[in-house]
Amino acid sequence: MRSIMRTSLLCLAMVVCLRAQAPAPKPNEAATPAVPPAKGEGVHALTREDLTAFFDGMFPIQLDRSDIAGAVVVVVRQNDVLLEKGYGYADVAKKIRVDPAVTGFRPGSISKLFTWISVMQLKEQGKVDLDADVNRYLDFRIAEPWHKPVTLRDLMTHRPGFEEEIRDLIRGAPATFIPLRQYLVENQPAQIFPPGTVPAYSNYGAGLAGYVVQRVSGERYEDYVRRHIFEPLGMSGSSFEQPLPKNWPAHPAAGYSRAENKMLPFEVVEPAPAGALTTTGADMIRFARALYYGGELDGHRILQADTLKETWTPQYRANPALPAICLGFYQQVRDGTRWIGHGGDLIAYHSLFMIQPETQTALFVSYNSAGTDRGVSVERAELFNEFVDRYYGPAKDLPTVAKGTPAAEVAGVWWSTRRGVTNRLQLGNLTGQQTASVDKEGRLVIADAKSINGETIHWKPAGPDLWVYPEGQRHLAVIRDAHGHILRAASDFPAVQSERVPWYAQTRPNMILLWSSLFAMACVLWAAVLRLIQRRNIPRAEAPLRRLRRAQVAASVAWLAILGGMVALLNHLNDPDTFPPSHAWDRIFLAMNIVVWIAVLLSVWMIVVLVVVWPVLPRRLWLRVRMPLIALAAVFLIWFSFYWKLIGPVARF
Repeated sequence: MRSIMRTSLLCLAMVVCLRAQAPAPKPNEAATPAVPPAKGEGVHALTREDLTAFFDGMFPIQLDRSDIAGAVVVVVRQNDVLLEKGYGYADVAKKIRVDPAVTGFRPGSISKLFTWISVMQLKEQGKVDLDADVNRYLDFRIAEPWHKPVTLRDLMTHRPGFEEEIRDLIRGAPATFIPLRQYLVENQPAQIFPPGTVPAYSNYGAGLAGYVVQRVSGERYEDYVRRHIFEPLGMSGSSFEQPLPKNWPAHPAAGYSRAENKMLPFEVVEPAPAGALTTTGADMIRFARALYYGGELDGHRILQADTLKETWTPQYRANPALPAICLGFYQQVRDGTRWIGHGGDLIAYHSLFMIQPETQTALFVSYNSAGTDRGVSVERAELFNEFVDRYYGPAKDLPTVAKGTPAAEVAGVWWSTRRGVTNRLQLGNLTGQQTASVDKEGRLVIADAKSINGETIHWKPAGPDLWVYPEGQRHLAVIRDAHGHILRAASDFPAVQSERVPWYAQTRPNMILLWSSLFAMACVLWAAVLRLIQRRNIPRAEAPLRRLRRAQVAASVAWLAILGGMVALLNHLNDPDTFPPSHAWDRIFLAMNIVVWIAVLLSVWMIVVLVVVWPVLPRRLWLRVRMPLIALAAVFLIWFSFYWKLIGPVARF
C-alpha cells in the first residue's frame, strides 16, 4: 500500500503536541462512561431509510472523487441491521459489484482485534498472565536490553518498545509462505524504548501475541481463530489463511491502487495475526453483535462479559482529555460520544470498525483502493465524522481558554515514536519530521498537518499543555517529566506519540550540509573535466597535488553514484504499485553497503593523502581553503552514511 510504504519507509511522522502523562488505570478500573448521544435539533434518527439516503449520497461522490473501485458498509444497532450495502466494484474488469454478503475485504489491522480476543480467551482460562514475561510462553527469546521484560499487556497497548520494521510485512502473491515463528525470529526488532513506557504502534508485537496464542493453545494461529471465534459466531466468510482456502464460500474483492489501474496481487501479510484477515460485511455484523452483547451471540460465547469489560478498560492515555488505548481496542471520541474499535490499512484496502457500546451500535466500512492523492484515508475519516455528526451530533466546537500553555514551548521539530532507528528505516526519519510553530495569534501550527478539507490547522489552547482544533474536534497535548520538561507529544490516536528531534538529526541542517557536500564533490569532478579539456594549456601540477586530486575525484565519483542510486530507489518506492521490501531487497541493501563502503574508504584515503601532502602543497590561499573544505564534506558524508543507516545490516528494514 502506498500509504504504508510512505508511512513506514519515508517515516511515520505523526507529530503532535500534548500534556502531562496520566498514570495508567489499574487493569480492572471501570471505563469512563460515554456521554449519551445528543438529542438536540439537527440530529437525524438512526433509521434504515435515513442511512440509505445518507450513504447513497456520500459513497458515489467518494468513489468518483478519489478513484476508488468499491466499498462495503454495514451499520447495525442491537438486533437491527440498519444498513448492509456494497458500492462500486469488487472486480472492475469483470464488472462484479460489491455484495456485503459474499465479497471478502481485507481489513488490515482490524485483524488484531481477533488476536487480542484470542489472548483474552487464554487469559480467561488461566493459561496466560498478561503481566508475565512473554518469554515464558515462547520457544525463542525476546531480548531485554533495558533489563525489563516485555509482557502481553505491553503488546496489547503497543508499548513493547520495538522500533518499526517492514521486511516481509506485505508481499504480492504468489509469495513463499513464511511460518509465524520463522518470521518472528528473523525479524525481531530492536527495543528503542523501555517496555511499558512509550506507545509506538507495533505489527511485530501483534504477531508475537499471536504466536503466544499458537504456543499456549497448541493450535496453529489460523486454526485457533477459526475454531474459537469464527465458527462459534457463524463467520463462515472469514479466514486468516493466505492464500484463501479453495472451498472458501465468499469471493475476495480485487485490490487496486486506483480503480483505473490494473488489479494488484493478493496481499500476503506477515505476521498474519497483525493483518491477514479476509472477511465480509455480513460477518463483521456478527462480530459486532457478539461484542456489544457481552461476548455472546446466538447462544455461543467467545468471552465472558467480565473479560470483555476488562478488554475494553482503558489501560493508558497520555492526557485525561484524550482517548485511551484499552487491551488492543482503542477509543475515538466525537460529539461527546465514545467509540471503541480499530482501523486497518493494507496497500489496497482501507477499513474502519467502530462500536458505540452504550447504544449497541456498530459501523464497519472497507474500501478496496488506495485512491488518488486525496487518499481513501481522508475519505474514511470524512465518512466517520459525517456519520457521527449526523446521528450523534450535532458537531460543535470544543471549548477553548483565553490563555493556556504558550505554544512557543512546543515549537520545534518532532518525529514519531513509531520509527526505525537501528535499521534501514532510519533514513526515512530524515524526511518524516514535522515542525511546530506559532502563528500571529499565538496558536499552535504543525507544518503539513491539514484538516480533511486541506486547510492548515490552527490549534487553540484548551487548558494547561492542551490544544484543540474545534472544527475537527481533535486534541493535542504535551507530556512532561517530573521536572516539567516536555518529553513527548500525543494526539487522539493513543498508540503513537512524538518526540523532539535532536538538533543534529533535523532535516534542515542535514539537507543543507548534504547538498553542500555533494555540490563540493560535483565541483571536484567539474574541475577535473576542465583540467582534462585544457590540459595542453595549463602547466602540469606537482606530484603531491596530482595524487590528492586523484583521491578527491575517486571519492566524488563514489558519492555522486550513491546519490543517483538513492534517487532511483526512492522513485521506485513511490510507485503506487510497489510492494514493501521483502527478502528480494536484501540484494539492494547489500549492493548499497558495498558502494557506500567504497565511498567511505576512498574518502578516508583522500583525507590521509591530504594530511600527508599538506606540508608540500602550494601556498595558494584558495587551494589551502578548498582542499580542507572538500575533506570536511567527505567527513560529513561518512557520518551521514552511518547515522542515517546507508550502511547497516542487510536484512534489517
